[in-house]
Amino acid sequence: MSQCSGHLYIPYEIIEILPKELGYLITKFDEKQKQPIEEIRLRSGRAPSAVIGNCDIIMPYSPVNQTTVMPNILTGIIERATRFSIHSFSENISRGFITLPKGHRIGICGTGIMKDNSVSSVRNFSSISIRIAREIKGASKMVIPELLDGERFKNTLIISPPGAGKTTFLRDIVRTISNSPKYKIAVADERCEIAAMENGMPGFDIGQRCDIVDGCRKSFAIMMLMRSMSPDIIAMDEITESEDIDALSDAANCGIGLIATAHARDVDDLLKRPVYKSLMAREIFEKIVCISLNGGIREYKTTDVKKE
Repeated sequence: MSQCSGHLYIPYEIIEILPKELGYLITKFDEKQKQPIEEIRLRSGRAPSAVIGNCDIIMPYSPVNQTTVMPNILTGIIERATRFSIHSFSENISRGFITLPKGHRIGICGTGIMKDNSVSSVRNFSSISIRIAREIKGASKMVIPELLDGERFKNTLIISPPGAGKTTFLRDIVRTISNSPKYKIAVADERCEIAAMENGMPGFDIGQRCDIVDGCRKSFAIMMLMRSMSPDIIAMDEITESEDIDALSDAANCGIGLIATAHARDVDDLLKRPVYKSLMAREIFEKIVCISLNGGIREYKTTDVKKE
């Protein structure tokens, strides 16, 4: 089991979308903390809060004649995040998030507008959660040797509760593998968070031998990568749907190595969820890395997947 910690400050890409006074308040609050802010949560009619370690901490907020976050503040943040073109981001907003440059993700709550039995848009924004993407080089260093069988990388599933660092850990595995001459690795980056591509350039260090398809569903991206780039390994974030599992199975049947993440507290929790129970029944993965938070410090534990 390995550990990782460290204080990194609020990135510019986030500060620039916040109202000046709120950005200043959050920056000053962050400077006083012993651990980095992982999420900024803004809820209409209430004071802002910051997720640090396992705690959602209310921040002092007292602009002139105002003690809470107002709806116009949330709307203004989303307008700046979409470069004042909310309509052009309507598909992402309908799925509940916007991805900023450098992979920071804004989760959105509000009134869903239904069309053809699905959410087509969101209005009357009521809450937003700004998840801060971190690049922590070396986060996977102690774990990677356990994921190798000689020179073969074992198919690996990374699990943790939301916000515990799956994407950061996955990104560092991708970077490490990509810098080895032994592997060609590709990334199906549906939410544009792993590589944080902008104008064809990665916003994070993902190594020298990595190819990315971003902004489309993982099932499509996996097929595109298999046809076009002949990868040895494909990495992806957050398996959530049966079509993701089908695409993973197709890739595994073609001899491609796989690294993916899923939301679960531990293996027992994983197997209680129907979509993941179906995934594990395919016997695609050989290793599971479970990430947990202990006193704000991330711990990584690897286990072998038991075959039936």
